Amino acid sequence: MAAKVWDLLTDQRSRNAVEIAERYADDLATREEMEAARKIAHRLADENFGTWRGMLLPRLAERMLPFITFSIRNAVVFSR
Repeated sequence: MAAKVWDLLTDQRSRNAVEIAERYADDLATREEMEAARKIAHRLADENFGTWRGMLLPRLAERMLPFITFSIRNAVVFSR
């Protein structure tokens, strides 16, 4: 993953979810692992959206982080 995006994933749970998604894309993770990562990504997206919705953040990427996480998850899941 590009360092610009990876550095924005400050929550280790987000990084773990991305790593599992990448492993799944390479057939190195099971569907069950991917499903668990998907649930975590959704939970984090929901948590962060509620937290960040009313905040003004200095960079667009930071405001979009929950959606980036969600998009990565969808790209992997629906590419199969």
